[in-house]
Amino acid sequence: MPPESSSDAGLRAQLATLDRSLAALLHERARLLADFRDGGPAPRAAVEDLLRRSQGPLSARDLRSVFGAIDAACGAPQPQQGGRADTEPLP
Repeated sequence: MPPESSSDAGLRAQLATLDRSLAALLHERARLLADFRDGGPAPRAAVEDLLRRSQGPLSARDLRSVFGAIDAACGAPQPQQGGRADTEPLP
């Protein structure tokens, strides 16, 4: 195996930092979702707006799947399928 280049090492360090930040944000999202579980369903409008505006390398379908998995892992109720025509059901 060839030695790791300095650019690869830098990318690995950036990814490790980003992963730690993502984990912290996911824990915070879980805490906030727990508050909604106690008082009713969490609003999905903000996530749907984010999906409509997303212009990164991940498709809206992929992001919807990620948010659905996060919400499911946190025990949040999942949106009903068959609602709006512009939303795709989670896999």
